[in-house]
Amino acid sequence: LLARVPPSMGHLRFLKEFNLRYNSLDDRYKAKVEEGLSRLLAFLRDEEERERQEEIERLKPIGTPVGAYLEYRCKAEVGQVLKIDGAEVTVDNRCWIRHGHSLTQVGKTGNMLLIFGGQLVKDGSTTNDVFWMTMDRMEWHNQPCKGEKPLPRYNHTACYDDENHRLIVFGGRSAERKRLNDVCFLDLETWTWYKPNTEGAGPSPREQAVATFWAGNMIVFGGHAIGGGAPTP
Repeated sequence: LLARVPPSMGHLRFLKEFNLRYNSLDDRYKAKVEEGLSRLLAFLRDEEERERQEEIERLKPIGTPVGAYLEYRCKAEVGQVLKIDGAEVTVDNRCWIRHGHSLTQVGKTGNMLLIFGGQLVKDGSTTNDVFWMTMDRMEWHNQPCKGEKPLPRYNHTACYDDENHRLIVFGGRSAERKRLNDVCFLDLETWTWYKPNTEGAGPSPREQAVATFWAGNMIVFGGHAIGGGAPTP
């Protein structure tokens, strides 16, 4: 006999009848059953969200005060097995110490942090990998991506296109130390890379520029360009 109804059943929107009269439901569930099926299903969906939020709070990491800041120890699963296009792929979720990468806050709530590229301190290699974490879990994930991946790079700039839910990457330096001025999109719904066709005279190849997304446009400012070490306005 059921004492409670699994909250996930609240998503059975096409359910016509749900007979629970012979179960030992607690008082909250009994009251909702008496209010009718639609009220019960809405209550179950609310219960599912409440339990989800409780789980988030339970797993939320605790920061250690360091001066005016809080320091968090991030988690990472070393040998996670993911299914990508029907095939099993084992990924190392450790986000190794690096420099010259981009760190972008993405998502409707701004709860996700996304790292792209950079040079690894452990071996000096230049990467084009993508890592993400949510700030309520502080757990790194190495994200396999599809499409035409950008060249490995460092000292590039990136910004979040909140209108199309995608990351935009511009410029930087390649592993061969060549300055770049290409533009790449990462669709964060499908984790697919795209290289768009651009028009007009683009910025000169550069590194260490800054960028932001405003009114449907990526705005790039400054950086070190080819022909000299001075910053470019």
